Amino acid sequence: QATTLPNGCLRAAGSSWAQPEAAGRAMPVAGDSKKAAAAAAAVGDERANGAFWLALWFALNVGVTLMNKAFFKWWEFKFPITLSMVHMVCSAIGSYVVLNTSGIKQQQLSLREQVPVVLFSVLFCANIVVGNSSLRYVNVSLVQVVRSIIPGITMVLSMFILGKRYVRAYYYIIGLVVVGVALASYGEVEFHLLGFTLTLTVCFLSSLKSVMANKFLVGRLRFHPFELLLRMSTLASVQMALMALLLEYDGVRQWLAQHDEAGTLAESADVGMHHGHFALMILANGIMAFFLNYSNFQTTKKTSALTVTVAGNVKHMLTIVVSVLMFQNPISALNAVGTVITLLGAVWYSSFDYRTKHGGGGGGGGGGGGG
Repeated sequence: QATTLPNGCLRAAGSSWAQPEAAGRAMPVAGDSKKAAAAAAAVGDERANGAFWLALWFALNVGVTLMNKAFFKWWEFKFPITLSMVHMVCSAIGSYVVLNTSGIKQQQLSLREQVPVVLFSVLFCANIVVGNSSLRYVNVSLVQVVRSIIPGITMVLSMFILGKRYVRAYYYIIGLVVVGVALASYGEVEFHLLGFTLTLTVCFLSSLKSVMANKFLVGRLRFHPFELLLRMSTLASVQMALMALLLEYDGVRQWLAQHDEAGTLAESADVGMHHGHFALMILANGIMAFFLNYSNFQTTKKTSALTVTVAGNVKHMLTIVVSVLMFQNPISALNAVGTVITLLGAVWYSSFDYRTKHGGGGGGGGGGGGG
């Protein structure tokens, strides 16, 4: 095979007709043209690859959020811990397969190093459970709007935990976002205090998780992202299984009893779905949750930071629009104005943050985003 030949032999085979035209100047080499064509093809393949992962991440991001809400609202499967446990089991299995097929070796941790990992898994678990629980009570559109304050919370936590500093413009932008969130929440027709409180709580937990994850991904331990996901999802699966057994076991049994094999799809349509089909949907949702993590990793790896930033803003907007259409959320004028202000603030923040980090804006540290 030609690929096994030394480079010198390949050059000779590809340039047998090349001779100098004059002293100090050479004729074009056929091998060079082939290399240029191959390089251009490689760039095209890389762009297509990046576009594929970006589209997959985008679709899964919107799809998982809307599917979670559908479980609670359409099929009345109001068991967020059980749903989160399925996500974590699928993520643990998926990340284990990725690590073993990619040849990535896991670190051997001492007992002292395992303590912060276990504590982080508790935070990881709480963030997911509280996030899914909030969808029981509030509309997806409001959740997406409120989550826009995550960069502001991350900024505050980064200042205290990581010692970062930010230029003044960041505070103006975050202030605009907070005003938008306040207007959107105040104008929410189906406002639910517990759901809103859970949404604010998950914003704090998500920000804290992002700040602490920074220590594991770029700190002393420097976990590979999928090693960190494997460790977190495995520990979180155990924690969620125990919580589901204590808090949701009886409720899940009751739900399953209403959808036994004797019931028909027509009979169960008012209260949910036949549990055999529903189990497949739950499993598919868990697999989607893992591939959301995987596509997020691949998208970040194969595209630019600007691409991910812009896609994140579009994702927020599309999720809000689709959720309103799917679930028929009532929208007041004040809610709409607040949503628009929040989205504009989020776009302004991500644009300014990108320019700052890449030398196009003022000095200071970059903020943290929310997924």
